[in-house]
Amino acid sequence: MKLSWKTLERLPRRLRFSLRSLVIFILLAASAVAFWHHRGPWAGPVFLNTKWYMGRGATFSSDGSRILAWGDHDNNVRVWDARTGELLSFLTGHTSEVVRVALSPDDTRVVAKAEDGTVKIWDMRTGTVVCTLPPHGTISSFDISPGGKQLVTTSLTGTIQIWNLLSGRLLATMGENEAQGYGAGAYLSPDGNRLLVTHAYSARVWSLGDRTRIAVIYMPHWGRVAGGGFSPDGKIVYTMGLDDGKVKLWRASSGQPVLTLSSRKGAQQCVVFFPDSRRVITKVNDSTMTITDVQTQQRLALLEGHTKITDFATLYPDATRIVTASQDGTARIWDAETGACLMVIDTDMGCCYSAPLSPDARRMIMVTSSPTMLLWRWRRPEWWWGVAWLPSFWATVLFAGLLAWSFWCDRLKDYHQSVRQAAANALKKIRGEGEGGAQE
Repeated sequence: MKLSWKTLERLPRRLRFSLRSLVIFILLAASAVAFWHHRGPWAGPVFLNTKWYMGRGATFSSDGSRILAWGDHDNNVRVWDARTGELLSFLTGHTSEVVRVALSPDDTRVVAKAEDGTVKIWDMRTGTVVCTLPPHGTISSFDISPGGKQLVTTSLTGTIQIWNLLSGRLLATMGENEAQGYGAGAYLSPDGNRLLVTHAYSARVWSLGDRTRIAVIYMPHWGRVAGGGFSPDGKIVYTMGLDDGKVKLWRASSGQPVLTLSSRKGAQQCVVFFPDSRRVITKVNDSTMTITDVQTQQRLALLEGHTKITDFATLYPDATRIVTASQDGTARIWDAETGACLMVIDTDMGCCYSAPLSPDARRMIMVTSSPTMLLWRWRRPEWWWGVAWLPSFWATVLFAGLLAWSFWCDRLKDYHQSVRQAAANALKKIRGEGEGGAQE
């Protein structure tokens, strides 16, 4: 039997309505699936079993193909395949717990600092140790130059040393015994020409070209300095207070104050600049972050929704969305303009300490308080899901209108048929009475 509208019209009305409802349900389901993919949910997760007590951190290689991760009570750096979740290798050699790992921009060198203050450099391709940096006091921090050729280290004695990253050869030493104490950190500017060194109660900006000190900021906070960094344009440096919970912005060329952003005293801060250096993300309290305009000092948006301490935030490469991770066990994705929460991803594994993105933002690794990390993959297949969603949506709307119209026509046709039938019965009755009277 050939299927056509005339065939459908021969079917009972209820059956016709059921078939049309089935078709519209299929179209609605198709449009919903297309819309879900168009929004780009995270697919997965792939569970990376680390066997450590809990995770400390993870980072992606610059091409997004590798994941480097390190954890609590672990002396090794683990390398994973970001596409399959397969464990590829261990970078071994440290005799104490690894606390920080960084990868050179060209993915050829891995630098890791251990809890005992030693720093090792590995060849990423072979997994062999290139060198172990000779101690100059206890190394407290390091940073890799944007060009990937130099490594800068600082010690608790205030000494700054510059190394050749490829060979491990010492190139220069400066700042001997200038400042001593807790929290010596090294932070290179995006162009690699300046260096911010934070100490317990001061911060210094250095020029690496002529190795001179540009600015000194004494007592930037009430209490100790927890860390700092540069804005993307290199014109502003920031310092984070360990005890007062504040973030302070300073001119990199003069050390003059620009802006102070406050949080709860004793709270660990988190600072993320937008690529234009005009907006910055900081913490308002333990679980809430804010987006602030650096020039006007106005609060642009609040990122509210986490229920526990939130110490991690990162931007999408196009700066349209923000990812935060919280000890409530979730990662949230926010609209960078409005601050609206777009998605919540739950780990179901305790705390979530960080959720770094791959350079193309198609993968995310969630570091948790369990021995397992979660690798999520963005499953939007490019532009055609959006194109597919629009026709299916409007086809659904059109078919819904046709269904309502046909249902109304069916009801109207039934009404006309019942009227005609009643009229025919009445006419038949009248004719029957007329014929009976004539016979009499």
